[in-house]
Amino acid sequence: MSEQPFFQGEQLLQEMNKTPGEWKVFLNPIADGQETKTRVYITHKTPIAGGENESRGAYGIVYSVDVQLEGSEKTYPFALKEFHDYKKDETKNALENHRRAKHAGLKVWNTYRISEDGSSILMSTGDVKGWEILGQKTILSKEKRETTLPFENFQNFLSEYYSQAQKAAEHNIAIAGDVPFLKIREHELDFVLGDMDLLEPSSQTNQLTIQRQNVQNLHSTLVYFLEKNFGEQAQIYIDQSEQYISQTFSGQTVKKYGGEVEK
Repeated sequence: MSEQPFFQGEQLLQEMNKTPGEWKVFLNPIADGQETKTRVYITHKTPIAGGENESRGAYGIVYSVDVQLEGSEKTYPFALKEFHDYKKDETKNALENHRRAKHAGLKVWNTYRISEDGSSILMSTGDVKGWEILGQKTILSKEKRETTLPFENFQNFLSEYYSQAQKAAEHNIAIAGDVPFLKIREHELDFVLGDMDLLEPSSQTNQLTIQRQNVQNLHSTLVYFLEKNFGEQAQIYIDQSEQYISQTFSGQTVKKYGGEVEK
């Protein structure tokens, strides 16, 4: 008797010339402290920022992954954060940060599930409509840069992006500069507050102070991404960001790369 493939989708993987990946079990909390389990097959993974050194944070590495549910051959795009061995205890903190942020109405991952062994978290990326999710340090290909600009939705983007600063402050949440992930498709820009490790309660007690620092950190992340990828073309968008902040947040001025905000 010939040996049967251990997973129904393995033939599909071979046809696509992809190296088979790994099984993982993820937990989905439900009512009364109960949870369900979902077994998935991760077909391949690529560091979101384009390389493990750039994607490597204090707590772990974030990958773009393709996932197949057990018993299905359909592939879904997700993000996967694998925690460093010495930071595995932080997965539960990240789960609580996600719960708190979602309650505050912040734009975070729709799906956020911890693995059964506590070593990683599976997150929905919203890529199903053609979006490509990017880390702050992602450097786009020349072809991608040429087909992305101009951003036709930039004013709408700014409105939603900076609304996160106020929503977070109202719930005493600090948005660190590494928290946002940007998303692009042709002529459009979007985001998700993706790094839950750093989306934590603020040490500040003044809501306005929290809001102003959140605005500064969001702006710095946006500036860094734009300048790294679009050079001189970025300035028009940076100027619009600064103008929007000044008009929306009572004349607040911002620095390009962060630091303490003026009181």
